[in-house]
Amino acid sequence: MTPFIETLKNKIDKFVSGGKPVMRICMLGGRGVGKSSILTAIYKSMKKAVLDSGLMLVAENSTENQLDAKYSELESMFYDINTPGARPKAGISGDFNVNTYSFILGVKNSNTKIDLQIKDYPGEFIEKEPDTVKSFIQESNCIIIAIDTPHLMEEDGQYNEGINFTNKITSFFEDTYKKDDGNKLVLFVPLKCEKYYHEGRISDVSAKVKEVYSPLISFFEENYKHEMGCAITPILTVGEVVFDDFLRDENGAVKLLQQRGIPAQALYKFRSMSSSYSPKYCEQPLFYLLSFVIKQHASQKRNATFWQRFSSLFDLFSKDSAFLLEMSKLSKNKICDKEGFVSIIGKNKF
Repeated sequence: MTPFIETLKNKIDKFVSGGKPVMRICMLGGRGVGKSSILTAIYKSMKKAVLDSGLMLVAENSTENQLDAKYSELESMFYDINTPGARPKAGISGDFNVNTYSFILGVKNSNTKIDLQIKDYPGEFIEKEPDTVKSFIQESNCIIIAIDTPHLMEEDGQYNEGINFTNKITSFFEDTYKKDDGNKLVLFVPLKCEKYYHEGRISDVSAKVKEVYSPLISFFEENYKHEMGCAITPILTVGEVVFDDFLRDENGAVKLLQQRGIPAQALYKFRSMSSSYSPKYCEQPLFYLLSFVIKQHASQKRNATFWQRFSSLFDLFSKDSAFLLEMSKLSKNKICDKEGFVSIIGKNKF
């Protein structure tokens, strides 16, 4: 899809939705890092989080069907827990498709609603169709960079680039990101963190993210620190499945996929015989986004050009203070600067 068609489609989507304000999230990460698993968990966890609030979160039909199927697949990981030698997967198998997920966030018993759209781009897409990714990023309020944590942390990180595309993602932003794109929230989201969390090393994961992504972080800080919020928000994808090892040959060496130079298989294990599907922190990226949007509204920086991606949201807040209040209450559940959550740029912006 060309950038022009992508932009036109976004405008048509907004018209069809009745002109509701739209929040868009662009998710980047290599195939198999866990994006499908975490999008499922984000929705299910966020849906529970809003139950006690004045808000509601509803998935559109096609999205609901997609996520229900994925949720069943995640739960089924634990069906064989009592089978000797059974090994769980880390999550749902990835694919090379661009997946779109559409939700409605609104006030209960009210017509006040916004559209929430998430697009999941495989890491390979930034090379195959960079203009398409760039076009959606321009329309987005938030960018999530999903990171496969075991490939980042294990074997001195030598397999990190092969699956997380750290350098390629950095080059993509350096080549395509412009000043007009700057008013965004960028979240580095390590996935499959269970091993390190339960070992008390989740802060080591965040430190490694800062180290490996330092060129990209420096690029953002040097050029967009006044417009951008940036943080690390780790997620336990399924909660009770931990990384064990990479598949090895008879000599103890890691078996590799020859074409990509990455491990042929990452092996996981149940943390205990009573383990069950219990993801943790999955709603945090959306809490961060809500907080980011609210703080931009509070700052009163209403320049029409600079804040064009937020202006319709700000107008809605002005018309419906109850919506703003409920979003603000929910956003206070975000975790900041503890438990592996690290503010990098613009802490006052989220």
